[in-house]
Amino acid sequence: MSERRIPGSARVTRRAVAEIVRAAVLESYGVTGLSDADLVSRIRRWLGLGSSGVRVGLRDGISVELFLTVAYGVPVAEVVRQVESAVRYALRRALGRELDSLVVHVGGLDYRPAAPSAPPVPAPGPRADAGPLLDATDVAVDAGAAAPPEEDRPPGDERPPGEDRPPAAGEGGA
Repeated sequence: MSERRIPGSARVTRRAVAEIVRAAVLESYGVTGLSDADLVSRIRRWLGLGSSGVRVGLRDGISVELFLTVAYGVPVAEVVRQVESAVRYALRRALGRELDSLVVHVGGLDYRPAAPSAPPVPAPGPRADAGPLLDATDVAVDAGAAAPPEEDRPPGDERPPGEDRPPAAGEGGA
């Protein structure tokens, strides 16, 4: 199916192009944010008159100038290549036009130390070095085995098997 041109024109504002570019840049690998080009840009952004990090020119085609901060430890050249590719694709897809000029300024590196990791939590369940599991009958037998044999008890000791304390004064016995 061939594309048919319809007579007329479509106008795209500088702000719309800037938003398309901003979305493409902020989704790129290694970009932590956009920075201001200078003090005037920072003041304009604080007053709500401009946006930081993206300058768009529409005189002789589409020209874009970017001011980025990049994550510390990632290859800056690779991040810039990724940003260029993302911006070109986004403009081609949204506007059907090619980017004529793109200039990328890396304004700084953003270093964010990793949070201290917690020690690993052992998985619940039986341990490999644990012996065979005991059932209720084994526990009862083991508890009864802890009581001294009947012949080792003093005469008159009426404690049930497994109870280790001697009778207190006034409690049964002699």
